[in-house]
Amino acid sequence: MKKILSILLAVAVTISFMPATSFAAAKTSKGFPPGIRVEAKSTNVFGRVNHQDSDLESIRQQVMDMIDETYAESVFDEKYYAAPVFAEITQVYDQLAEKVGNAKKLDDLVQEGMFGYMLTDELAEEIEMIAYLGGLTKQNGIKGANALDKCISDLEQYKKTVFAQYKLSKYNNWYQDIISEFKSDINAEMNKLKKDPSFAGCAKVKAMIAVYDTDDEEYGDDDWIMIIGDDDEGDDNEFYLDEDKLVYTNEELTSNIEMMQSSLMSYVEEVLAKYAEENSLKETSTKYTQMSEKLTKYAEGFTKRAKKYPDIESIFAEYQASTWKLYEIAGLDDEGDNSMVEPSGSDLVRLMRGIEEIYMSYDLTKYSETQRGKMDELYYNYLYDYAYSFRYTKAEAKTMETRAAARAKYLKKVKAKFDKFPVKTVELKNKRTNLYNKLVKKYRTDGKKKYDQKKVSAQLKKAKAAMNKATEPEQVVEIYHEYVTKLNGTIKKFTVKTSKKGKGTITKTTKVKYGKNFTVKFTPKAGYKIKKITVDGKKLKKLKNKYTFKKVKKAHRIKVVFGK
Repeated sequence: MKKILSILLAVAVTISFMPATSFAAAKTSKGFPPGIRVEAKSTNVFGRVNHQDSDLESIRQQVMDMIDETYAESVFDEKYYAAPVFAEITQVYDQLAEKVGNAKKLDDLVQEGMFGYMLTDELAEEIEMIAYLGGLTKQNGIKGANALDKCISDLEQYKKTVFAQYKLSKYNNWYQDIISEFKSDINAEMNKLKKDPSFAGCAKVKAMIAVYDTDDEEYGDDDWIMIIGDDDEGDDNEFYLDEDKLVYTNEELTSNIEMMQSSLMSYVEEVLAKYAEENSLKETSTKYTQMSEKLTKYAEGFTKRAKKYPDIESIFAEYQASTWKLYEIAGLDDEGDNSMVEPSGSDLVRLMRGIEEIYMSYDLTKYSETQRGKMDELYYNYLYDYAYSFRYTKAEAKTMETRAAARAKYLKKVKAKFDKFPVKTVELKNKRTNLYNKLVKKYRTDGKKKYDQKKVSAQLKKAKAAMNKATEPEQVVEIYHEYVTKLNGTIKKFTVKTSKKGKGTITKTTKVKYGKNFTVKFTPKAGYKIKKITVDGKKLKKLKNKYTFKKVKKAHRIKVVFGK
């Protein structure tokens, strides 16, 4: 089917439509709009072009359309800007228009991607600059004779805010060096800006800082890799390793290693299934069991191997290498009949079209916002990560029919993944039932002795009513967590009554939560000593200066007698 030329449609969409949301949020204390970034995942998806249909003039026109759309969406009327700001916006636009108009060849405007053309990095950055400058309105405090000074002072404050997000003690030496380097680079750019101030320079430095702003909604949001796991509610879920996240705390590195370790164990099952299929083995066979043990042993060693590396890139490289090693151990990439064969370019395109058709067959309006996000991410990951890892066995690669069958089998698995996402009505019902039952189990069934059941019943009734009124699954989850907090407050408390006789001190009478330990301390006055201790009416033989009630489950009393 003949494709219509659409250079970087995604960039046009990103730049044209994001300002509506980005600049709506621009009126913040930072004084700067969040800005726009040309997202790699978008350009990859939509930046397709049929080379036979492409020519310089049509591309030139479409690039100008993008520039004009960006200007229209990002730049307000001149009266909303300080004069020097609007002058710079006009200058950037005019220079862009001149550059596009003077382009002599395609390479001046676009670069070739795998499926078509994408804007050159230089043009993309300059279009992005229009969007940044468009946010420097008087409404954001950039006005008057000191507009540029205000812009730079706000930027200085923004820099301090972002720098404060990074406490070096949370990072290993590798990431501490990166953080120190980025701070040094930003400070150097700030010094250049102060020596040669301009609004475009302001916007450029702001964009550099924003890359490291963890509070920015687009921080590390360009490319991600899916790793399968479970969420807090025990539902099937996908975790995402963010390829664009720039630094990782020690805690985050540990968490990602654990996530990859879990994923690798799941991968063992996938490789075993392939191994059994290729060798016509049953799961009960000795050969299958032996291979299972080999694969499991290797996969379990991942954490130890990964902890040798200081950075997430190396850790993930080890994870990828480990997945392929599992195939190698299973003999699935040897030179025999089980060797893996890369698909041709046309076969890869067919596979990707199949993935696209599957994704487009779902009516996303029937799903919750959370599920839609997961489906989008699953689609992108299959299209631009998993699809490129697709391989035929040597037997599958023999004929057109066997290759088609292998792709169909793979696509069937892809569809099964998408089918797991529940439509909103089902998800809402399941969330209500599962999370309410979870509350009942913890606080009524398992917590009958621990929690005040009268108070529990009252809170459960309210929780159920609130969940039934919720119209979104996300609301049910919020209600669940709200009532976990409330129900935790229904825990039984027992009074430990303390008393003394004579000269000395003792811990005050206290109410103690069910199952908690509580220590009562008592100290005689100078010249006095502990003469007698009774706990729940029974006299203690050992007269120490403290007594601990362990795992309190009823009321207690303790009395201490001081004397000469």
